[in-house]
Formats: sequence, C-alpha cells, structure tokens
Amino acid sequence: MTDKPPPFTPKQFGRYLLVERLAVGGMAEIFKAKTKGAHGFEKTLVIKRILPHLAVDREFTDMFIDEAKLMVRLNHPKIVQVLDFGEIDRQYYMALEYIDGIDGLALLRRCASRRARPTTGIALHVAADVLDALAYAHELRDERGEKLGVIHRDISPSNIFISWLGEVKLGDFGIARAAVRRGHTEGGALKGKYGYMAPEQVSDRPVDCRADIFAVGVVLTELLMIRRLFYAKNDLEVLLQVRDARLDRLDRYGARIPADLRAILDSALARDPNMRYQTAAAFRDALHRYLFDHRRMVRADDVRNFLERLTEGDDPVADARPDSLEVPVLDSVGLDSVGLDSVGLDSVGLDSVGLDSVGLDSDGLDSVGLDAGGLHSGLDSDGLDEHELATQRTPTRLTGRSSLRPEARTSSELPAIGDVPTGQPVTATSSTVPSKPLEIDDDEPMVIEARRRKATRPPVVQPPTGEAP
Repeated sequence: MTDKPPPFTPKQFGRYLLVERLAVGGMAEIFKAKTKGAHGFEKTLVIKRILPHLAVDREFTDMFIDEAKLMVRLNHPKIVQVLDFGEIDRQYYMALEYIDGIDGLALLRRCASRRARPTTGIALHVAADVLDALAYAHELRDERGEKLGVIHRDISPSNIFISWLGEVKLGDFGIARAAVRRGHTEGGALKGKYGYMAPEQVSDRPVDCRADIFAVGVVLTELLMIRRLFYAKNDLEVLLQVRDARLDRLDRYGARIPADLRAILDSALARDPNMRYQTAAAFRDALHRYLFDHRRMVRADDVRNFLERLTEGDDPVADARPDSLEVPVLDSVGLDSVGLDSVGLDSVGLDSVGLDSVGLDSDGLDSVGLDAGGLHSGLDSDGLDEHELATQRTPTRLTGRSSLRPEARTSSELPAIGDVPTGQPVTATSSTVPSKPLEIDDDEPMVIEARRRKATRPPVVQPPTGEAP
C-alpha cells in the first residue's frame, strides 16, 4: 500500500502565502495561494512556479517568460487572467486567476462514469465561449495596431475551465505562438496533445489560427459523444487518424447528432484548412445560429445547474493527491531525422503510450480489475462496465477545487443528464431527480485518456503519397 504524501505546510513565497499544492509535474508546480492587504483584504489566486532545477535552464525560463508576456496581454472575460509575474529566490512564477470549478477533462470523465452527457445546448455553449476567447486572441494587436498572430495550439478539454457558477474560461497558453515570443517551434518539432492537433500540425505544414478551430471541433465532438474522436492504442495510429482527419468514430457514435449540427462539425473538422471555418468568430456564430434556430439558448445558470446535477451527492475529501495531478508542459517535443530513438520514450515511468506505468492502462484508467488488454472482458475497445466507470476518481485541476470527490458506488444512484428533444427549451434543476432518466447513449461511454506526465517523442508522420508537404 502506497503511503499518502505528507500534508502540505503553508509557506510564504514573497508576498504570497502558499496554502495548498494543487499539482506538480516535470516542469512546474501549482499552488493555491492567498495574498493579504490592509483592513482584512484577502485574495485567492494560483501560483505557477518553475521547479528549482529548471530555474538555471535559460531556454526554459525564456519560454516561461514569453508565456507570461503573452498572457498578460490577453484581457478577456473568457480567458484565465495573469495577475502578476516575477522572480523570487531565483524562481520565476506567475500569479493566475483562481477558478473554483472543474476542467473539461474532469467533466468528460465524470459524465462517462455517470453514463450521462451534457445537453446539446450546454455542449455548444461551452464550445462557443471557447471560440469567443479565441476570436479575441486571434485578432489581438500590439500598440502599433499590428496583429500579433496568436495561435493557442493546445486546445484540449484539460485547458477549458468551467466554474461552479457556469462561467467558461480558456487557459494554458504555454505553447501559444505570437510575435512577442522570442522562440518559435523549430521545423520537425511537435507540440501539443496528439488527439487535439490539426492535420497540418502532425504533417509539419504551416499552422495558423485554423488549427485552433479544428481542435475546438474535436472538443465539441467529444462533449456530444462522451468519447474520444481520435483514439487508438498507440501514438502513431492516433497521429495517422489526425493526419487524415478520419471521422469514423463520429460516424459510429454520433448517429444521433442532427444533420445540421453534423454539417457544422464537418466544417470545423475538415482536413483542408481552406474548407474549415476561417475564423473562430465564424464557427462561434454558426453555433449561436444553431442554438437560436432550435430554441436552445443557454445561460451560465443552465451550466451551473448541470454541474450541480452531475456532482449531486458528492462530498469533498481531504486527501487530494498532488502527485496524481498534471501540470501543462512547456517543452517542445523534437523529431529526429529517423523519427524515434531506439524506443522513443522516457526511460523512467512511462509505458509505450507515454502514460505513467503505475496503475494506468493505455486509456489512463486504473489497471485494477482490467484484463491483460486493459479492458474489462466482454466490452468493446473503448468501454468499461458501468460499475467500474462509476468508481473512477476525477482529479482536480490547477484552477479547480482543491479536493477530490469520490464517485457514487453505482451510476444508478444518480440521474442521467442527456439531450432534450429537438426544439424544446433546455431546463435543468439541481434539487430534484427526474422520475424517468433523460435519454443517454446506449453504447458504453469511455473515459478520456489521461494526460501525459511528460511529453514523449512521437513518430514522424508524413503526408499521404502524392500530397505536397
């Protein structure tokens, strides 16, 4: 039995009191912190601090500084705000807005474990808010009026935060590219999470803001299906699926998506960037039109009520496990001329798909109760049985609640949260359980792949034969 990590002792860090360590990774550590002022003034925030051994790495500190310089320019209600930046005891840090809520990855996992999904209206509302943030970032200009050309390049569920009040915010511009950055992605280097990259990213072709549009399309599709869109047992196959923009899983699991909404998804997920929505604003407006046409306009209160129903009956627990929580990595993943070294993997603690080898299978699921293939017997390649999904633990994100919540013992103890019939207004209540569960997908839902602790070097993916690079 593994001993629990010792409790964190609050400590002073400059003018900030670090009260809890929320996450730690290979590059940085994240703390919940407080700052105090006159007459009882107190503010809760998040401190993101470079690990001590990286403080002497000039390339990494330059990247961290560039991230801070970019994020401080992003002043938008749907983007996590940078409140301060500096150096204390030779450690660079950023003070970030604290969001009391849940991230998109935890939301997907919880929906899967409870065999529920957000209403179509809520899924589109979340995506539209992310696109609103991107529309602002993509059009951001400097003091001379010149466009900065900001591209996030790492849109994924774990970088989308939803407060318990229903507010949606986009965070983690750690690998974003803009004119203010001194360092740019070198040729042959791949950054981001493979299943949320655009085809041009994995084919080493020029990347612009339309890559972010593709990524939002992936996230929205997963919110609608509660399944991964690009899924395979190894990174190479995922990269090939992304390169070719294969939508087989959308065809299979998205049969209930209305044709007009499917057309929107197809436009966002087009392999050719010229066939996609050309701006985040255009994609956002298409989602708003769909919501209006189908009388599914959603407010923050609806999202809040949905989260209350989804977490109904949960009780916070005190033994949060910082070592199980992930910190966004800022380093690049270089590709050599061959594509991989002898194994292409970090020699310490990573299995063949870049996941921590202790207790996780290739889907990032607890290995207890799984057969040798990482699957419960009798289920398809995505699924776990309802009981096993219901007992999964959901990690807390760096801007979310600081404690973990246990899942219910059986999913039947909680209401299903699914789509209402087309044309009906979206309603949700947090205090009552419907006499008949709302409709959910009959197929077994999957738990979304765990985030990698460290980036691993992926294989080189070449464009299909006959295609210009």
